[in-house]
Amino acid sequence: MYGGSDDVVVKMKEYLEINYPHISIIGYYSPPFRELTSAEDEQICRKINEKKPDIICVGLGTPKQDYWIDEHLDKIRGSVMIASGATFDFFGGRVKMAPEFIRFSGFEWLYRLFSKDFKRLFKRYVIMHSVFIWYFILQMSGIHVRQVRRWLRE
Repeated sequence: MYGGSDDVVVKMKEYLEINYPHISIIGYYSPPFRELTSAEDEQICRKINEKKPDIICVGLGTPKQDYWIDEHLDKIRGSVMIASGATFDFFGGRVKMAPEFIRFSGFEWLYRLFSKDFKRLFKRYVIMHSVFIWYFILQMSGIHVRQVRRWLRE
């Protein structure tokens, strides 16, 4: 497990080991809330590679965790890296999970939207998803709004 604050990642490890006794968590690391130096990053990658994990749960928050995974695809060998986001906070006990009936209804996003982080989640859930759906509809209907050419540069 890579990410979360010190106490959250320890509590997440305890939660997983209690609820899933067959699980084998071989390590965890809570990085500082700043950009790592290249020496620090190399040291962490070396330690991860020495442990040879099958799966690495990365909980740095969106989009930081996605960038971290992308930057480390060639540095960490033989592991599946999963962007875990709020999983660290839920399993670590920092954020209360939605009641079970809400989770199974498919509306946990709505429960989270009206939680304590409304402004950030409103942008993510309402604005960005609406933009995505709009462009998806345009694409499916065959309407081309613009062409992206950044990959065609030579």
